[in-house]
Amino acid sequence: MSLADKLKERGFKAEASTDGEWNPYNGVYHCSIKTLRPERDEKNQAAFIQLELDIEEVLSGDMKRDSKFPAFRKRYYTDWENPTDDQADNVQELANVVFTGTGIELDFTSQQDFRVSAEKTIGQEIYIRAWGFTFDKKVDGT
Repeated sequence: MSLADKLKERGFKAEASTDGEWNPYNGVYHCSIKTLRPERDEKNQAAFIQLELDIEEVLSGDMKRDSKFPAFRKRYYTDWENPTDDQADNVQELANVVFTGTGIELDFTSQQDFRVSAEKTIGQEIYIRAWGFTFDKKVDGT
């Protein structure tokens, strides 16, 4: 079953996200989409969709740090031909993030159709709320 078939079977339709997690920044940011494309890992074993956002304006929180990379990068792992339920969940999360920020619905019918719809998102403005967490270490062991 293809990715498009799996999403259709679920009756999936992109919807606005009410939650999100982006590390390592904490705050509210006006960003632009720099990358949205299918890729494979370094060993050419795992397929994923890479999303990269860069900060255009800090609305509140941590200031942008100098880097040659976009501030936010996230991989959404999936198998285009036979995705697991977890992989379909990942793709739905991506579709919801993009739809929430841009109003653009991504087309998962094929990788080529996805590339065409993803290209429309490049340079689009998106607002995100980012946060991180740290594990508290108890000194006395209790």
